[in-house]
Amino acid sequence: MRVLVAAGAMAGFDAWRAGARIGGAWRSAGAEVALVPLAELGPSWRSAKENLAGPDNTLFIPLDGHDHDSGPMLLSFLAGGGPSSLVDAVGTAGPDSRAQRLDLGTVRAHLAERPLVGLCRSGEQDAVLAGVRGLAGARTDLPLSRRLALDRMLVAWADLLASGGAAPTAPPDGAALAAAPGSGAGGGAGVVVLALGGRVLTGPEALGEIADLDRTIAAADLVVTGCDEFDVDVWGGPVVAHVVARANAAGRPVVVIARTNRTSLAGQREHGIEAVHAVGDGDITDGCLSFARSWFW
Repeated sequence: MRVLVAAGAMAGFDAWRAGARIGGAWRSAGAEVALVPLAELGPSWRSAKENLAGPDNTLFIPLDGHDHDSGPMLLSFLAGGGPSSLVDAVGTAGPDSRAQRLDLGTVRAHLAERPLVGLCRSGEQDAVLAGVRGLAGARTDLPLSRRLALDRMLVAWADLLASGGAAPTAPPDGAALAAAPGSGAGGGAGVVVLALGGRVLTGPEALGEIADLDRTIAAADLVVTGCDEFDVDVWGGPVVAHVVARANAAGRPVVVIARTNRTSLAGQREHGIEAVHAVGDGDITDGCLSFARSWFW
């Protein structure tokens, strides 16, 4: 039997060590076990990336800004200008002459042949920069007139990016850039990544690509993932959701190992999960042994 353990951090262990402890239970039952550590954007992601030893030529940039000046900040950073040369292209002054001095072609030269990936929080991968579902539309703290003005500034910023020497693989114009999934990630930093021909991915998506997760899932008989708390509010979180989605797409059964489980079997099945096993606060491997033997063939 071939088992894939694709888990996040758990019980104080990082994703790699937690997965190894879960996999140990299936190894003791005689299974062949493959391990893929997964994580959200942050220190845990960097640790998982080091464990996977993925391609070194890809430039991963975290898009964890929260303000609408994240796009200009990223562009300035890539151009080598540092914080002192930030522009307020979508700030209170609007897209002014200072913003127009930025040259995307120069930034692309810095990237050379390196693929570019912007890492966003799960849930932001489909966020758009402008329009009804854009960043301005979500600002319920602002009156309508200010939201409309901000949306116009964001569209103007996208126009500047589209006319600044964007990559051939980028959306063709400012309107397409501003409406592209991921353009609104990181408070708008995602649009710069797209304009440079890059992609916007969540932490689990990027690690899954590095590890060729879909191919490994297809070769597995059972997929196992893990988390600390499994409840009806978050259903294990972004890592579990990503693994379950990929396993379901491949038609592979997936089970969850958690420290605590506050869900029903009906809810688990509704979310594409065959079973959830709670190990409590004890040793993860020991807590999985009987469950692993019941999920072995």
